[in-house]
Amino acid sequence: MVSFRWRLVFKAPLRAVLEEEAIPDLGSGDVLIETIVTLVSTGTEMTAYTGDFPARSSWAEYVKYPLPPGYSNVGRVLAVGEKVSSVSAGEIVFSWSGHCSHEVLGSDRVYHVPEGLD
Repeated sequence: MVSFRWRLVFKAPLRAVLEEEAIPDLGSGDVLIETIVTLVSTGTEMTAYTGDFPARSSWAEYVKYPLPPGYSNVGRVLAVGEKVSSVSAGEIVFSWSGHCSHEVLGSDRVYHVPEGLD
């Protein structure tokens, strides 16, 4: 089983790094997902990456570095906790997770991707 993941983090304006970190333990109601693809928002995420926003704005309240960006992730379920019945290993799911190689989420936070979609 995978024990670490890579995660994108904006350390400061115009400074993005990949960090290696331990994957949280899988709880009884959790799902371990291996990312297939994530979507970069050219609005929200690029604004946070560049830091190009007024100091006294809602952006300044939202963007706090270091910031792990992302909120659109599609991946394959690698493992499920013993109380999970809504998804199974091997299924493709969507989550609001960030740009990372793997994620552990509650099974109520993942959504089936219909078969046949590219």
